[in-house]
Amino acid sequence: MCIPCKLQKDYNHLITCPHLILEQLLMNMKADLAGQIFEKIKVDFLEIKESKLRMTQDQFNNLLSKYAHKAIEVNVVTVQYSRSRTDSLCSNSDLEASDSVVSKRHQSSEINSKI
Repeated sequence: MCIPCKLQKDYNHLITCPHLILEQLLMNMKADLAGQIFEKIKVDFLEIKESKLRMTQDQFNNLLSKYAHKAIEVNVVTVQYSRSRTDSLCSNSDLEASDSVVSKRHQSSEINSKI
């Protein structure tokens, strides 16, 4: 097996499907290792009779491209601000307080105008 000893246990269950080992390496963000392994075994792929188990250079490149796109894909999430009940209560209190201040200013101006 071309996989380093410390990683072999993670991929032993895929030993009969080398193309899945390569895909798993790509999913685990080990693209360099997948490339090195493919280079070592691409001649062996030609000997595999079952087309589902074979992988050509183009197929490997497409797979690599697919996972590279997924790795850099950015999802933008838009969050709409909705006022919570406590925000609404605070805002109502603020409005009442400002109404009170305006009312006091109005009363004060009336008193000053009478004087």
